[in-house]
Amino acid sequence: DWDHPSEQPLAHSICQYVVARGEELAVADLREHPELRDNLSVTEDGTVAYAGVPVALRQGQVLGTFCVASDVPREWSEDALRILRDLGAAVAAEIELRAELGRRQRVERELARAHEHLRGILDHSPALIYLKDLEGRYILVNQYFLDRLGRTEAEVIGGRDADLLDAETARAVQAEERTLLATGAPVEEHRTLQTPDRTEHWRTLKFP
Repeated sequence: DWDHPSEQPLAHSICQYVVARGEELAVADLREHPELRDNLSVTEDGTVAYAGVPVALRQGQVLGTFCVASDVPREWSEDALRILRDLGAAVAAEIELRAELGRRQRVERELARAHEHLRGILDHSPALIYLKDLEGRYILVNQYFLDRLGRTEAEVIGGRDADLLDAETARAVQAEERTLLATGAPVEEHRTLQTPDRTEHWRTLKFP
């Protein structure tokens, strides 16, 4: 019969041999096994039959075993061993999945911290800083940019120059950026920016 899960001291463990060798072990009667018959699991705990498979990661590291034992002799069929192998592989896959999820969560936390740091630097810069995609849509702006244009982030992100600037300024900006994309070289210009309540003069530096 399949016994209930239990824990044993290492000295009583048959599983230690599976871990050490990285190979499955199936014994119908441990009392007749030349190496294992004197193991405390046999002599003190009454374990008679044992079958175990290594739980190994893809890199080959053996973490433990998936095993069953019985207090009566048992011939382990190939079907029973195949079930053990499948369960052992499932346990290893679950461990690796949890490890990968943990690693991704750590990376995401690190990226979030880095984003917060970058955002702090951008928002405390006295320069207008922005990023656009290749379609000319704003995908990132700093707080000073928003303050100078008198806009909210929701109004700017996803918008184009024609949505935010006067027609003449928008055309000049688009011409600069076409040159920038065609040559791949930085573009430096002096710009006059007309906002709702003032005229401002800016030195601009753009790069791909």
